[in-house]
Amino acid sequence: MRIVVLHLLVCCWSGLLAQKEIIETATQLILDKKYDEANRYLDSVLKSDKKNVDALMMKGNVLLNKEWAEGQSIEISTNDDEDVYSSSVGSMGSTPKIISQQTTKEIAALWKQCLKIDNTRTDIHKGLCTLYAMALMKDELINQLAALIKAEKGDDESAYALAEYARKLKERGRFNDAMEVYKFIASKFPSLAGIRCDIASEYFYNGQPNIALQWLDSALNKPVIDETTYLNASFIYSELTYFDDAQKTLNEYSEKFGRKMNDFYRGLRLFSEMDKQHAPILKNFVEAVDSNAYYNEVQLANILLQFADSFSIENYRQLAGSNLPEYYRVFIYQRGIKQFADSCETHIDYGAFNNLIKNYSAAIQFLEEGERCNMDENDSDFWRMQYGYALYMTAQNEKALQVFQPLINSANAYPKHMALYFIAKIFIKQKRKEEAEQLLNSIVNSGANTKYVGLAQRLLKALH
Repeated sequence: MRIVVLHLLVCCWSGLLAQKEIIETATQLILDKKYDEANRYLDSVLKSDKKNVDALMMKGNVLLNKEWAEGQSIEISTNDDEDVYSSSVGSMGSTPKIISQQTTKEIAALWKQCLKIDNTRTDIHKGLCTLYAMALMKDELINQLAALIKAEKGDDESAYALAEYARKLKERGRFNDAMEVYKFIASKFPSLAGIRCDIASEYFYNGQPNIALQWLDSALNKPVIDETTYLNASFIYSELTYFDDAQKTLNEYSEKFGRKMNDFYRGLRLFSEMDKQHAPILKNFVEAVDSNAYYNEVQLANILLQFADSFSIENYRQLAGSNLPEYYRVFIYQRGIKQFADSCETHIDYGAFNNLIKNYSAAIQFLEEGERCNMDENDSDFWRMQYGYALYMTAQNEKALQVFQPLINSANAYPKHMALYFIAKIFIKQKRKEEAEQLLNSIVNSGANTKYVGLAQRLLKALH
């Protein structure tokens, strides 16, 4: 069994015999789920020593673990992702636990008593931060973070550990609250570039590229920038097609740290632009670097060197369908768009890629090319799913309805259910509740098993 301890059990002070005994005895009772017995034992300790920090702290852990154990089980959970990519019906596991505010207040009262006795106990400060994050109490978390930072007196690197509290909010569905916590941490470490780049990454992966770019600018304006920040910033710039910014960032990075990423990136850009000068640049890069230190880059450079003289649509398909990182795959799509300008395939691929990184406006620019194409049923289904989804995500609902409509007759259950689900969501926005319910019920009663069955059931429940 997993016991929830919130940073509080393994610390330097546990070496003292009496304290160690209290913690070990209470911990074993918690593991055995003997919560009442654990409380009686801790009360007996406190009867003779009312200011025993370890006994007070462990009483909080008893409350926490008792609530944690209630209803906590491993089960198949419905896939809640509405997008077109995560097609699994569900996954094994349990959703992140949210601690009730009532229990949180009871535990916090005990642990604050501990801090009145000994405010230097950073483990208890951290425990309170974790507790507030798990209870979705953002304001209390921010206040406690301020106290922790003051007590801990850490260097800039401690900001990254503090960001874990923001991530606990995010994984419990509170993205905006998480970002407020992230921004508070950044304000406390004004010279730290890395935490600002992490904020940019969070916004990028949440489909908010404009805000991501603002935070990248903030990160790269700092006087001291670490290697990870340089690389992550350049990768985000690449995926958003700010290639000049990515090149500038990698130029600075390579000069400062004695790297060759700028040369590799320059060769990659030339390949995407159909410039044969990519070959000598990439050849020099491969010969100059340690293949272990630049494994992905050397692998890709060697592949692209095979296309110094010719690059076919089959070559494109092989690369586009490979496991290249997204920040390098973008150049394969760029080459495909340029070289095979009349191909619907390359435009749809690139549009789907932009959907994947939640850059929906860019996705539409490429997916709308599909309107001029003749496709077989499978290709047409794929295009309509991607195009309709991008239109829906940019609130172009009438156009999305037109694109989704033919999918209702698809022989494949997944695109059919996907279209019915999003048409129903559009109908709900249009106050057409009865029509939406009919569509959602048709998914639930279809006899097919897709993730949209679970999503439709959840949406139907929300309507009543």
